[in-house]
Amino acid sequence: MRGVRLIRSVPIQLYMSQLQRSLSVAVEDGVLAVAPRLRRPKLHDAKPHRFLTPEQSDLLLATLVQRVDRGDVDAVSYLAIFMTLSLGMRPGEALSRRWKDIDWKGVGRIRIDAQQMPDGTLWQPKTRTARTVPLTPPLRAALYEAWQRAGASDGWVFPSLSLPLWPLTDYRRALTTSCRL
Repeated sequence: MRGVRLIRSVPIQLYMSQLQRSLSVAVEDGVLAVAPRLRRPKLHDAKPHRFLTPEQSDLLLATLVQRVDRGDVDAVSYLAIFMTLSLGMRPGEALSRRWKDIDWKGVGRIRIDAQQMPDGTLWQPKTRTARTVPLTPPLRAALYEAWQRAGASDGWVFPSLSLPLWPLTDYRRALTTSCRL
């Protein structure tokens, strides 16, 4: 069908012009409203997500263990990073855990659910649903050792250094200070 031009038929052109006139009159009379032109949403994040490969995670943890042994990194920050990397938890989920949330029986499990804060507010997980996550054996051993050092209490797993009644709140600062060269 090369070289063939499609020409609108006269009846279609008449119907289209009649429809345009009718719509214009309806807008002028206020029967129809013209919708404002909407902007298209952006289809990309401002900051792309970055994920560590298993090899990068192992390297990061091995480096942090050496730095904890030298005293360059505090053990609490290391344990928080170890927990988030091992279990795939969100930082807020890890930092808002109490020792009573950990079940030490068998391999061990940690319960992630709403948590009452010292000021009376309620911390909620992002998904707002409680769940239980099994601990990896190395993480269970590290947490159990930290629990024994804490006096086998029911306090925060990661207490704030300045306000011990509160959990750590700035995971990003713990991560950047731990990974600083």
